[in-house]
Amino acid sequence: MRTNEQFPITEILSRRFIEHMQLTAARKPPFRSQIVSPQLCDDILSYIGPSLQRHKGCDILDINPGVGTWSSKLHDFLQPRSHILLESQPEFYKPFLEELLNQQGSKYKLIIDDTGDFSAYDRLISDGHFPHQTRLHPGDPRLDQLNNALLVTGSFAYDPVMPGLGFSSMARQVISRFTKSAWSNELFHAYGHVRMLLWVNAEDSDFLLPKAIAQPQKFPMGLQKICNTSIIASPRSLPRVPGRQGAGRDFRTELEGSAQVLAAMRQAGLEVPVYRRDNLHAFAHKFFGKSTANGDLGVQGSLDSLIEMECQGISTQGLLPEMVRERVAMEDEIAKGAREEFKTKPKGPTKQRKPMLGPDGKRLAYLRAQTKNLQHKREKRNALVDKAEEIYRMECFVLNTKSEVKKQEAQAKLDVLNAEYEREKSALTRSEQVLLDAECDDRLALRSPILRLKWDKRPFEPLLIHDGEVWPAGRPSLLDITPEPRPEGESFRDVEYFQDFLIPILANGSLTVSQALGSVAPGASQLIEKVPALRDPAKGGRLNMDHFRARMLTREMLDSLVKAYREWPFRPPETDHPKYFQAMSTGQLLSDKK
Repeated sequence: MRTNEQFPITEILSRRFIEHMQLTAARKPPFRSQIVSPQLCDDILSYIGPSLQRHKGCDILDINPGVGTWSSKLHDFLQPRSHILLESQPEFYKPFLEELLNQQGSKYKLIIDDTGDFSAYDRLISDGHFPHQTRLHPGDPRLDQLNNALLVTGSFAYDPVMPGLGFSSMARQVISRFTKSAWSNELFHAYGHVRMLLWVNAEDSDFLLPKAIAQPQKFPMGLQKICNTSIIASPRSLPRVPGRQGAGRDFRTELEGSAQVLAAMRQAGLEVPVYRRDNLHAFAHKFFGKSTANGDLGVQGSLDSLIEMECQGISTQGLLPEMVRERVAMEDEIAKGAREEFKTKPKGPTKQRKPMLGPDGKRLAYLRAQTKNLQHKREKRNALVDKAEEIYRMECFVLNTKSEVKKQEAQAKLDVLNAEYEREKSALTRSEQVLLDAECDDRLALRSPILRLKWDKRPFEPLLIHDGEVWPAGRPSLLDITPEPRPEGESFRDVEYFQDFLIPILANGSLTVSQALGSVAPGASQLIEKVPALRDPAKGGRLNMDHFRARMLTREMLDSLVKAYREWPFRPPETDHPKYFQAMSTGQLLSDKK
């Protein structure tokens, strides 16, 4: 385990880890990533401090506190009346936590239990560990209100990843249960809705709060109905590489989104400290600090600006494709070599420099050819995205105009544009068409005033967690999760229906809305006519349903579709069960058909 001289606690942790491994004589167990930087904690608390003021003097439930760096900083900031430390690995972390317990007048209390066992949270309540809290009874209006007198924090950032029951990670299982429990008023939400500050792996935070429209939307959309989620701090962006691992938005769209966030932050009087800015935010701040869009740079211009930064030694990791960054680095090395050679070469007639030979020369030639080809494809796609956006604007005009003459004229132009677009799109390869659809949806989602992707409407940029501020080396993020009030007339069972309905609708978000409804039940595409918002531009609707993909459905549209489906007389009777599609997707048989 690598240590960091800046944070002496990492040396202690490393020694204890080696001792623990020798005693257990087992393969590496999952350890939680520990925040070892007091400065990171201070910066986070300063950043979100105004929103934490309402929790001053509250009770804190601290799950998996570990070494307690974050716990003690949060404690000092809030000065709580009680601070419950619920630790699941006392054999490793208890010596660190005892320092907190032994403080004069300590408000800390250590409880050892399995934090992955949800009955542990029920025991905390039934055993009276929160004497200042009042358990609310059904019908009490405070059940749907935020209880600022209790705050939950904790860490589920395991390395290696610990899977959860039916989930790819423990963090996803826990967050699913914690958030659903808010609307059923179970666990610690029995005292009213409770805000949660949870450390998870960045892979989990990106899953819960997708940053591109093509990423899975089923779980995030269900989560969005129940609570409001923000990323407070996160690690540096991963390299942008080909394939599924590097899937994400075109960097030009990402930069435009960050420029919009800059504008929102300026209005709110917020600013990310320079040393806590990710590459994306740093670039947007430098080039678009006084603008909300980067359209003036153009496709080639935005690429050239990023390359210029890379040449100046400013990392563009996560923005520029790694292939381009490698090319820039190799060209820089060649240029340095040429300068050194010129300095040492005797004066005399100069000869034309021979092209670079060998593996490096071949690699550079390959990179230049590939990046040129990729840029050509990118420019071609961008021209089609421009046309798709023009089609969308004309659809809005057709739907909004009251003049029948103007409507017919616009429809005629729209038909021509649609034909051109489909012809040019069909000339692309299948993979290029998939990319094109994603880039179209990403741009429309970003520029729409309607909430499509929660990430696009974030009020601020996350703070950057530097390498070395975490032990063992990992990629944790801090999530801020606040339950939303339950809409009047809706029950927890309605939430289950909603989340179940998302399974077939968003299983393949690239399908059109009509196709997605067809996967729900035969003939269900007729439900489109029951939801006027689908054709209302003011609510994010479209004229041509062939251009409306399921991943672009808003939460309000999905709510209306669920309602329409439950009222549809032709739905299969077994779908009345709130977990029907979940059972079908996992191959389970339903034993309860209430």
